[in-house]
Amino acid sequence: MHLTPPRQRAPRGALAAALCLTAALLSACVPPSGQPTPTPTPTRTALYASDEEALAAAEAVYREYLEVSAAVLGGYAPVEHLDEVLAGPWLESEKSSAVAFVESGNRIVGVSIFRYIELKSSKISRDKATIVALVCEDISAVDVLDSSGNSLVSPDRYDLTLMEVEFSGDRHGIFVTSRELRDTSC
Repeated sequence: MHLTPPRQRAPRGALAAALCLTAALLSACVPPSGQPTPTPTPTRTALYASDEEALAAAEAVYREYLEVSAAVLGGYAPVEHLDEVLAGPWLESEKSSAVAFVESGNRIVGVSIFRYIELKSSKISRDKATIVALVCEDISAVDVLDSSGNSLVSPDRYDLTLMEVEFSGDRHGIFVTSRELRDTSC
């Protein structure tokens, strides 16, 4: 005869306590019915984390501006390409000047570069940024030609110019909004 040991039962109190603990733990994970689960809202941060980051964005758009401007004034790209890098009243002014320049039969050959860009001031918020920088622009590789292909550049031209450039941006991008000559050397 084979005897099996009698099965031991857990005390009723221990079983009830375990069920209550399990129910309590599970109910803490589920919001009460009828109440929506709150969705987290992201913390809004500044458009640029630092002046260095803002200056890097300005530098990139200025480099692009020089290339687009050379293409438009060289007759290789439509004037509407300036919309990609310029904004504000200066955009319309530059577009008008570019159209008049190209229609006169003149064109430029070469692209300006810049030797350095230096932050002058910045105002950065969550939604907007205004950056003013000093840019040492090198135009030595640029020639201006008339409709016959003759150079219009004076032999006395200054090849390095210091420009004060303003940039304005928002979450959609940053654009050049003004550019003024500050010095004929840098």
